Amino acid sequence: MRGSSLVFVARVLDEGEERYGGRPARVRILERLRNVPDGLTEVDVDNSPGSSCFVPLYEGVDYVLSANPSRERSNLLHISTCAGNFKVQGKRYLLDALRNMAAGGPSRIVGTVHNSTTLDYGPVVSGARVVATSGKARYEAVSDAGGGYQMFNVTPGRYQVQVSKPGFIEDAKFNQRFDAYSVDPRELTYLPAHRREEGGVVVMPNACSLWDVKLDSDALLTGSVQYPSGSPAPGVVVEVFLADVRTAVARFFDRLKSGPGKYDIPIIKATTDAAGRYTIRKLYAGDFALSLDPTPLGARANGFAKTAPPSRRRIHLEEGEQREGVDLVFEKPRSWWTLW
Repeated sequence: MRGSSLVFVARVLDEGEERYGGRPARVRILERLRNVPDGLTEVDVDNSPGSSCFVPLYEGVDYVLSANPSRERSNLLHISTCAGNFKVQGKRYLLDALRNMAAGGPSRIVGTVHNSTTLDYGPVVSGARVVATSGKARYEAVSDAGGGYQMFNVTPGRYQVQVSKPGFIEDAKFNQRFDAYSVDPRELTYLPAHRREEGGVVVMPNACSLWDVKLDSDALLTGSVQYPSGSPAPGVVVEVFLADVRTAVARFFDRLKSGPGKYDIPIIKATTDAAGRYTIRKLYAGDFALSLDPTPLGARANGFAKTAPPSRRRIHLEEGEQREGVDLVFEKPRSWWTLW
């Protein structure tokens, strides 16, 4: 809600066409939050169909949209992926914060707690404790069932935000990142890089500061790798794959967008120590398959090959589970699968 953009709640009447140059979407404005003329009730929305900036809008769904008027045509608005548009469902706390901001109410910090162990932002984490501090000022909140949190009546300033929950490790690097809007709340101007403090979210007077945070699941997996003789296998790479085939296929096609890849790609790896032991952290609840890769051993691999897909050890982990004694044994190649 910055600048001259029109910000409003809208219901999609027509999704439009996804092809390049296709028909724009059509929406009905349900609530005006900023800069929306009183007479504007229904409007076409150019959501960049056929381009990398395409914003899908689904018929019958309510959204908060930030748009700019078209210079070529009246009754047409433009939106993009970078404008912070979102579905109202599951994000009502954010809509409430925007309403408060539009009414000139006290500042708030709002956001979502994500499990960053998985792809992109990953699923949300409920019941996480979020703490924002700036000098003596301190605010706390607990994430709801949708992972959302909000802090009310926040004094303007720069805040360090931390998040915690049993069974998880904080992604401190992400949580203490630079605010995209590094603004001095006293001067209301952008700060040069050399004046920025080490990360944190900036809260301005009568503003809504959006600050998503991340946690890594602290599920732990330990075990050993041995040769058939029973001797330890040091320097071997233990790879962890998603065992759900549908998820693996989705990952495969996602990777194809940026280059060629295999059917499935390990989500995490660990190398055995001198005693053949390995430790894998930051796993999450789900089904996984373990594979052994002797490639780093070079000549010492002695005929052993990467574990064939049918022979991978499958395991299931609960959130935050500490699984010990998951021991693996190298086997000599027995089928054409080992050529994969």
